Amino acid sequence: MNGNVIQNGAVIAFSGLLIVFTGLILIEIVLFVFNKLVGASAKRRALKDYFEKEADEIVPATPVADIPEDDLIAIATAIECYRKIHFDALQSEITFVHGGQHNVWKVGYKVGQRLSGLRK
Repeated sequence: MNGNVIQNGAVIAFSGLLIVFTGLILIEIVLFVFNKLVGASAKRRALKDYFEKEADEIVPATPVADIPEDDLIAIATAIECYRKIHFDALQSEITFVHGGQHNVWKVGYKVGQRLSGLRK
């Protein structure tokens, strides 16, 4: 009798797992098909809108003018100055302080990971 109960339990457990995973696979297939249908519908709408435009509405792209090298240097310098003024310096290495840290949460304040508590 005991072997029969274990066998019935194993069959029920396997059947339950089979039903759950089959359901998950079916849900994934439905989501995949729905995504493809929505994507195809959006492409069709975009192509329809594109071809319905009149020839006057389509403006040819203007050619990009070459920027002089002096202007590029000035722009790069301005961006670098702005970055240095408004952003923190990038840390290339992290130093952990060894010692009497009894609470592991305090280590984050010294390393700079939890700065929200310091800005009050």
